[in-house]
Amino acid sequence: MCGTPDYLAPEIILNKGHNHAVDYWALGVLMFEMVQGWPPFYHDQPLKVYEKIILGKVNYPDRFSKALEDIIAKFLVNNPSKRLGNMKGGVKDIIKHKWFGSFDWQGLLGGTLMAPHIPDLAAFDSALAAAEVEGDEEGNEEHEVSIFIAGSIRYCFYDYFFLGVRLVP
Repeated sequence: MCGTPDYLAPEIILNKGHNHAVDYWALGVLMFEMVQGWPPFYHDQPLKVYEKIILGKVNYPDRFSKALEDIIAKFLVNNPSKRLGNMKGGVKDIIKHKWFGSFDWQGLLGGTLMAPHIPDLAAFDSALAAAEVEGDEEGNEEHEVSIFIAGSIRYCFYDYFFLGVRLVP
């Protein structure tokens, strides 16, 4: 099996066959991770991740809004036929969910929706270009570059945090 264990739907782990509903499962995991900072079934060992996914118990932080918890819970339903997006209403059920509130779907489709935050990538590019890359003890330069990039990304978004549906300065 290949892929990131945290995002695999139970039907893939159990080798039951699958359809596009696995993508809705992965979307629920992604939403949880983007808000919380780690996936809902996190564990250091992949086999433990699989066990947690199959059990399907998610602990939602208190800071999650009721609407956010609701949409994620509807994506992380173990039975794919009852998963949000995979029922009779299809993707329209997702679009109509209260978490999206007054999201401008037409603006998204028409390409007129403005990004809520545009990071200062010029600062990132110039800092990366000026960086002297030194290897670690084993001469692994990639390790140092990845640490630099992670820090730079945090710098680009330092004054933004997630609140509901929008990034708010």
